[in-house]
Amino acid sequence: MLGAVQEFVKAVTVASTRDTTSGVADGDAFFAAAWGVMGAERQCEGLLHESRA
Repeated sequence: MLGAVQEFVKAVTVASTRDTTSGVADGDAFFAAAWGVMGAERQCEGLLHESRA
């Protein structure tokens, strides 16, 4: 869960500092952080499912 929160904070930070002059690296950083959030959410859902089984 901590990893998901950290990745979410990264994504929000990158998104909040982007403007029309932001480069590809900023976009890549945002998508990498967003992908990390999605991965952490999937992991949490899997652990929840396992705990109920």
